[in-house]
Amino acid sequence: KHERVTMRYVFRRLLGDLTDVNSGFLFTMWRLTVGPAAAIQEYIDGRRKVYTNPFKYSFILAAAFIAILQLTGNAGDIERDLKAGFANGRVESADPAENKFAQHVGEHFIVFLEFIKNYINILLMLLIPIPAFFTWQVFRNQGLNFAEHLILNAYIFAQQLLLFVPFQLAQFWMARGSAHQIIGFCYSLVSF
Repeated sequence: KHERVTMRYVFRRLLGDLTDVNSGFLFTMWRLTVGPAAAIQEYIDGRRKVYTNPFKYSFILAAAFIAILQLTGNAGDIERDLKAGFANGRVESADPAENKFAQHVGEHFIVFLEFIKNYINILLMLLIPIPAFFTWQVFRNQGLNFAEHLILNAYIFAQQLLLFVPFQLAQFWMARGSAHQIIGFCYSLVSF
């Protein structure tokens, strides 16, 4: 008999998936960090039960990365830089029609940036098929199909996000005058 799905069940499964080191999220993260080729090959070869689904894994890390960008203020810096770059790159013209058109484009650009900001994790996930298509074409002789290249690229995408996290945090700390804390932390790691 199956356990009835309740909120307690959902939270327990979610927590279990995230913290189980023998299978699940942390196991997947560890295996992809220390042996990415072997981990991906195991998943493709059918040993899937111990690994987090590559798209779920990518989605969780994308959401975490976006949250870190938001918490550190780096997302606002990126948005501000894009808007400033667009505004500074536009030169006033003697022709009022050109100025009106440029203003119209600028307004749509701001709306576009808001859309990207609101749906960035989904948009990032939609980018996975593009490199998957190219790796499938370039490495056709490896015998993997397109779906297997989707798996490969989903895991690669997630690991890239995971690798960006320390850099985002370091940038945040350094901008806040906490470089001495980072140096002290690195020194303590090396001195052990």
